[in-house]
Amino acid sequence: AQSETVDRNVPKPVQAESRKNKPVPVLQDYRVVFLGDSEAGKSQLMYRVKNPEEEASGYVSKTTVGIDIYRRVETINDRSVRVNYWDFGGQEILHAMHRIFLAENTLYVIVLNTRNDSQDAQANFWLRYVEAYAPKAPVLLVMNKMDQNERASLNLPVLRRIFHREFSAEDVLKISALAEQSVFQTAFADKLQACIGRHISSTKDLTVQQSRIRDLRISTAARCCFSIWWRRKKRLRKLSAWILFWKSAKKSRCALRRNRPT
Repeated sequence: AQSETVDRNVPKPVQAESRKNKPVPVLQDYRVVFLGDSEAGKSQLMYRVKNPEEEASGYVSKTTVGIDIYRRVETINDRSVRVNYWDFGGQEILHAMHRIFLAENTLYVIVLNTRNDSQDAQANFWLRYVEAYAPKAPVLLVMNKMDQNERASLNLPVLRRIFHREFSAEDVLKISALAEQSVFQTAFADKLQACIGRHISSTKDLTVQQSRIRDLRISTAARCCFSIWWRRKKRLRKLSAWILFWKSAKKSRCALRRNRPT
């Protein structure tokens, strides 16, 4: 290890202050993906994460079209990490697009709408979705809108048996995105940071993981492009065959007309 060079002409307190102000190297990106049905409250949770000092009244309701991405550098476990928060649109027509971006080394926040007492069915659907494309990825279940259904609960024993995951109390949050700033910070933001910290502490090298995510994304895009090209090539083959057939038929008709006795 190289020893740090110290200028003897600079007083020690100033040297210590300069080392303290030295920028911490930023690691590769870490992703937190919000999944859930439409109107589950994902965008509102993202707004509260973006603006931790603001109340929920400042949020303007809107429908997410495609993906909404928010990035910021955070200090987690004494490491500087660039965290990317991804909010996927919950419309059913967008579900097929999600799988292109699902990867193992990501924290999935599954937001459940408890207002209509269908949280078990929602959890079953989205957990199956994550298991299909990222079976070893960590999952955080967030029961939102608890202020409208205070008795809502999840059947954790059934989920543990189906998906073979050890869901603990730390993996299930009961919140309301409309809660006051202090309550929301304690109930969601702090626990989300703790969950990210637990996963990052078990990760040896985020650089390697990010390269795997990039390779997976590139390979998936390549497969999609190849499948589109192959389908179009088959259509062009059929079209060219029909064109050749039509030209040969036209030539034979012309030959018959020329050879017809007058």
